[in-house]
Amino acid sequence: MCGALSAVWLAAPLQRGQQLQPPTLLNMPLLKRLEEAFLSGSKQHRQSSKQPQLTCFQKAGKRRKIPRYCTEPRSSNGVHAHGVSTHEPAREGMVELEADRQSLERELLTVAALEVAVSLAHPNAPQGGRARGAHAPARRLARTMMCMGKEQGAPFGCTALRMMERQLSATVSDLPGLAFWWSNIIHMRAILQGLSLGTSLAGSDDQSSRRPDHWAAAAFVPQLGHLERSAFNELLTLLWESVLMPAVVGGSKAAAGVKAATTKRATQEAAIKKWFEGLDHVSHWLETTGSAGHSQLLCVQVLLQLLRKLDAMMFYHLLLKGPSDINILSDYDPTHTLWGGPGKAVPQLDDSALPFSRGLLTFGGGMSVKMTVTRLQQWAAGEAILQEASLAGLIGDAGSGSSLFPLLRAAADLLMMPKELLMDKAIRLDVCCVLSMSSVLHILERFQQDEFATDVIDRGILQSLREENSQESAREMSHVRGAYSSPSDADILHKMELGDEPGLEYDDDSQDELEDVSSLSDGTAVRFKLLHELWASGVPRMREVSIANA
Repeated sequence: MCGALSAVWLAAPLQRGQQLQPPTLLNMPLLKRLEEAFLSGSKQHRQSSKQPQLTCFQKAGKRRKIPRYCTEPRSSNGVHAHGVSTHEPAREGMVELEADRQSLERELLTVAALEVAVSLAHPNAPQGGRARGAHAPARRLARTMMCMGKEQGAPFGCTALRMMERQLSATVSDLPGLAFWWSNIIHMRAILQGLSLGTSLAGSDDQSSRRPDHWAAAAFVPQLGHLERSAFNELLTLLWESVLMPAVVGGSKAAAGVKAATTKRATQEAAIKKWFEGLDHVSHWLETTGSAGHSQLLCVQVLLQLLRKLDAMMFYHLLLKGPSDINILSDYDPTHTLWGGPGKAVPQLDDSALPFSRGLLTFGGGMSVKMTVTRLQQWAAGEAILQEASLAGLIGDAGSGSSLFPLLRAAADLLMMPKELLMDKAIRLDVCCVLSMSSVLHILERFQQDEFATDVIDRGILQSLREENSQESAREMSHVRGAYSSPSDADILHKMELGDEPGLEYDDDSQDELEDVSSLSDGTAVRFKLLHELWASGVPRMREVSIANA
């Protein structure tokens, strides 16, 4: 259970896009009362622990003080010889007092940790330099959970994840903010997973043995994975709906070229330039996420996903001449999440945004699609984000292969190939490794003759493919839509092992950061002193230090 202040904090109304306020701004009077109550309880606890406990003679009205260690005649059953119980009500009061003090301490610790790790954290916050500040929230939350232990750390972790989820809601229109929290979520996931893998996170070099799942990893890694995908999808949707598509279907610089175009070739050339302009806008926006944290991993994933969504959308408009009830993409997106969830339709494009003729399933149409793929592939090959990722070994060569635009590429190959080759099972399997059999049939049944290919498709080929399609069970085609691939824990942990990233240790820099936050606080800042003591005693550090009493 979260305490009074953190409960109010979590229950505070929050609109999408509204910044989550720290407790010092949300309910400072309550926070001050909690700190004063804790100080008062601690003082009473110290005083009562120094005084000798008194027997029931005081309660019975005796004026003389009799210490507990005074010898009085008593029976073996714990009852005084005069018939009065020797049990001490004062001890029960001390137990209640200590329980209240510990409850206040847990509440103040929770508020302090959430304040320094979540509510005050944002991409531009001064947190000891960009290299350290990039993942300060992940380190601080994981460190707090580990120091608290399972009994107290598990409830704290649940509260922390709820706070992070609210922060994501507060940054839905903030690209750097979404990138910041995505990076911290995967970093925290890797740290907790590292506790189970026996990886050195706090100075130990022993990695020979594998430990059983750490309680924190078992409890929170699955939830962090869900938050990670949620943050990524929010960021992808933001770039797709607010950056890429408006640049293409809105008033872009290339729009004037479309209006002035007098031939089909000129119209299609203006359309591809619109897509280049939109993709350049996306690339520029991705640069605003900076270079700190795991931004490179994020930028690569986002850009590849956007290109695959573009591939699926253009494939849809190639196969259909207009709006249709045919769900041509169901084989590649069975969960209907490619466009944001069930019920979300494929974005509609007018002819001015298509670099090929809509629904023209001919050899010549295949040539136009092939040229489109080549141009888009050239853009990707020259994109700095993908070049750096390729050099770093994060992806294959972005300038070659069929990893990008697989649907358009396969459709163009099918339109341009001699159709009798499909009677060869090996060739048929090669074509269908990307396209579903229903897509292949859709294309071939609507294939038309033109000046480049005058032969009619043999009915025997179509009948053979229909029979094969009726006998074939549904195949998983999710690789075509580019399912989100979570970054490897090993890659993230390796940076900590090399010293490129701080671990869970509470070092001098960590203490300085906490002192900076404490100095900005109103009141006694008791909560930050408690947090310092928790961190200093719970994880290794270079030297023994303490925050000065405020």
